[in-house]
This record gives sequence, C-alpha cells and structure tokens, in this order.
Amino acid sequence: MKKILPLNYNPFIKSECWTFFRVSIIQAYPNVLNWFTEHFDNLTMNNEYECDFGEFGKRYNVMKYYDSILQTNEHTISDLDEDKLIKFIRNNIDNNKYIIIEIDSQKVYKNFEDSYIAEFLIYGYDDEKNVFYTPSIYTGSWREEEINIDDFKEGYRVVKNSDKNELFNRVRGRENKFYLLTLSLRNDYSKNLSLSNFYEELKYLSWDSSRHFECIDDDSLDRLAQYYNGIVGVYNCFILMFSDIIHNKYNMQDATHTHELPNLINRLIEYNVMFLWKVNLYNDTFNLNIDNKINNDIKKIIKNIKISLNIAIKYDFNNEVKYIIKINDYILDCINLTKCILASLIQTLNNYFLN
Repeated sequence: MKKILPLNYNPFIKSECWTFFRVSIIQAYPNVLNWFTEHFDNLTMNNEYECDFGEFGKRYNVMKYYDSILQTNEHTISDLDEDKLIKFIRNNIDNNKYIIIEIDSQKVYKNFEDSYIAEFLIYGYDDEKNVFYTPSIYTGSWREEEINIDDFKEGYRVVKNSDKNELFNRVRGRENKFYLLTLSLRNDYSKNLSLSNFYEELKYLSWDSSRHFECIDDDSLDRLAQYYNGIVGVYNCFILMFSDIIHNKYNMQDATHTHELPNLINRLIEYNVMFLWKVNLYNDTFNLNIDNKINNDIKKIIKNIKISLNIAIKYDFNNEVKYIIKINDYILDCINLTKCILASLIQTLNNYFLN
C-alpha cells in the first residue's frame, strides 16, 4: 500500500525547518491561503541583531501560532517500540495526519559522521519500497526524499534508548517539549479577506515601524532590551548592525547559526515575497487598481535583497568589510522604496474607501 499527503516544496518560508514543515503543509491546500494574510506579517529585530517573524523583539511561538489552522497533537514515545511506531505513523497518514518526529539523522543519512537528533516531517509511505517520504534540504532547496524504514527504526531507537534527563534537557528551553507530534489541517478553518485590516497593517508599517522600542526595568530603570518592529524598523536595525560591524563594535562570527547574516537576509526575502503576494491578492479580490509600479518596486526590493544575500555569503567566507558596505547601500535603497510603496498603497486605499 502507498499513500502520500500533499506538501508544498516552495512555500513562503523555507529558510528553517520548524517553520517550513508547517507552512509547507498549509500551502499545500489552496483553500486556506488567506490564513497568511494575517500571519508572518511582521518582522522584528532586537539589539542583539536577531531578526525573526514575531513582535516586540521576540520570535513567534512555534506551537500556539498555528492553532487556528493546524490541529496539533502531542504524543509520548515511552510506550512505542519501533514496530508500534511504524504502525502509528501509517495509521495517522491514512487519516490525513502528518508526523513530526525526532530521530538520529545519522542512521538515515549515512554520510553524517556524528549522531545528530533532528526533526523529520513524515507525510507518506510506500510499503512495497519500504520507505517513508520526508522533505530534505539540498543546496538551499527542499525536495522529496525516500528514507528506508529500517534505517528510520534505527534512528528512532537511538532516541528511545537515550537517557530521559538528557532528552528533556534538549527540549527544556523550547516551546515544543514532545518528540512526536501529529498535525492535520483544521476542517473548520475559514477566513474572509478584510480590506480594513490590510489598511491598518499598512499604516502600522508606514508609521510605527519607523520607531524603536525599549524595555526598562521598573526598579533600576536600566534598559533591558531594545527592539524594532515592522519592515522599515528592521531595515533600520540592519543599518545599525552594519555600522557596528564596520566600526568593530559587533562581530558577526558570534551570532548563532539561525542569526548568521545570510539567514537574517533570507528573512527579508521571505517577508517581501509574502508582501508581494498579499498586495496582488487584495488587488485582485477588491479590484483596487494598484499602480503596476508598486508591483515592480516590490520586485526590485526582492532582487536587491537576493543580491545582498549572495554578497553576505561572500562576507561569511572572508569577513571583508567592503561586502558589508555594499549590502548597506542595497538596504538603504530598500528603505526608500518601501516608504514610497507604503505611502502609495495607503493613498490607493484612501481613494478606494472614498469612492
């Protein structure tokens, strides 16, 4: 028997796996795409130069964020041996449920030298081939991968036989505390587009996101953190980061992998790709007659940031400041274009409401 559930390999967000797994499921179902009009619609960046989708300097919660669109069930693995797990996975896929499970990836990918426990999304199986289907990333792109079920069992056995305290310590600081999840699309999800909500979002991006915010300790009045909200604010924070790098006040090598420069710039690309999609969606739905120049300017921003990404990869290799200066110039251009785009969109909606 064989069954493969739908999966989108080119969703809006694909630069890190825990978000990719979920949005690749959601975007496989065209009838629920309106969910994205009010999710992943804001970038935030803090004074430690960590840029993420979220608000107030903090990344979105990977579990709560999807409650309206995905039914997520948590499962313990204590009573599941290898054979019971395989049956569990098959039964859930037969019931249109996706599996996220943590196993030792070294047992699946034989070229790995060391043991590495990682999340896998399982969305299909083929009994004749004795494989599960999972997405894997190669040179920046996700693709379908067949993994041998016997190898999968070995990877699971490593986790199952690990010390319980060690397993808990791995997940102590994250939102998801379980090594096994099932996910399914909510049948009752429905979302009508709201032009008023889009208008308020544009005003926020145009005005509030140009500011920065500070968290102050009530007792000592010391500044605890500083953060920027919205795309204009995040661009400004990038400019500050580049200035600190140029003047040797910040070492990009100290950043965690998630917040290395290419990954930060990838967030900008993903945000703007989603923003372009959203502008076109509202334009088509409400016949707004948005000037084609706006569309072209957003595409120019995406092109500029993709060029910046390639430059950032070069900077990663040799740390030459000249590359930071080049990226800085592209981001300054993005700031000016974004401000004009937001002003034009707001004026377009003003005219629409008046008519």
